[in-house]
Amino acid sequence: MHRYPLPDGNTLTDLVIMFGLAHFNLMPLLQAWVSAGTKASVTHFVDLLVYELRIMSNGDMRLDNAFSDVLVNSQVAFWLSNPTVRDTWAEQMENALLHGQLPDEEATQTSLAYEILAIGLDGLSAPPPLSSPIILL
Repeated sequence: MHRYPLPDGNTLTDLVIMFGLAHFNLMPLLQAWVSAGTKASVTHFVDLLVYELRIMSNGDMRLDNAFSDVLVNSQVAFWLSNPTVRDTWAEQMENALLHGQLPDEEATQTSLAYEILAIGLDGLSAPPPLSSPIILL
């Protein structure tokens, strides 16, 4: 969360999927991601929204990765449906756009991610509860 890009062309989403497939509770990792507040963590989140997340016409979302599964998608959707998480990301992206002196392409991607967060996720609803509760810290 403090390094962008990651080695070997991996994305932070790849790591989230890997831990999810190993049946880890993703909430501590996702919470650490949003709490990091670094330029790298924001850039990873921009990548998630712009390149790695698919929002379906019915409002459901899934990660655009063949290895992701229902449990991983549900945990990420639950995390993204949290207004506090969304507000924190919005604030971090605003700060990056207003004060980050981003190169043009990065500013364009961050602006698009901000719009997706503000408008495109409004139809995103929390998925049904999983077999074990997920606790946001």
